Amino acid sequence: MEYAISTWNFVRGTDSLSSFISASIDMGFNAVSFTPVQLLSMDRKASTRLRDQLSETDLSITLHADFTNTTEEIDRIIGVFGEKLRCISLDPRCRIDPAGEFFEPGTMLPLLEHLGRRSELTGISFGLEDFPIDGCALDRNAEALAGLLECSFFGALIDLGHMNLRIYTIPHFAEKGIDGYISGVPVPIFEVHVHDNWGNSDLHMPPGKGNLDLRAAASALRGRGFQGVSTIEI
Repeated sequence: MEYAISTWNFVRGTDSLSSFISASIDMGFNAVSFTPVQLLSMDRKASTRLRDQLSETDLSITLHADFTNTTEEIDRIIGVFGEKLRCISLDPRCRIDPAGEFFEPGTMLPLLEHLGRRSELTGISFGLEDFPIDGCALDRNAEALAGLLECSFFGALIDLGHMNLRIYTIPHFAEKGIDGYISGVPVPIFEVHVHDNWGNSDLHMPPGKGNLDLRAAASALRGRGFQGVSTIEI
């Protein structure tokens, strides 16, 4: 398993990225997670320096993008990271809901299908954050997702902080509990976001500072053979 730290919560601008990457290695992380805005603001020289620095490390990279990003922007980032890019997650930037009603095929499918085509060439896993979250969400969108489900690199990023909120506030998920929630994700999980809260607000606190049962979450992830990236997102 790989352990990542998100850069976007700690790094403003791009000048301190290099030192942050070095500090991440010193802290024991073997992966780092970026957002497109950090990378697209770089000029070519800065991108080359970042690529050269990463090539001298054993770090894997994850990218947390969203549907405001274009296929051209995603392709540019893939070109910077190359084989170090492990997975790309897309944030739908929407409210927490019980059954994935936020999925909008007209808006989301073009970029997902582009990533599907790229994944066959690059081996990069891709998918949405918290979707499809369970069989209900999958069933409601089965027709739109049919082509993606045939791709061996399609999966989901599961946010454990959001899971805690759902379990405490939505009966549909409260009945499942942590084990049922995680075991019920109907596609491969390639990354998890790790942060804590008290079940009533998305606080992004350090693990152990809220009431998220991390032992239960870790057990459920082991139970389904999770071998992806665990990203600290505080």
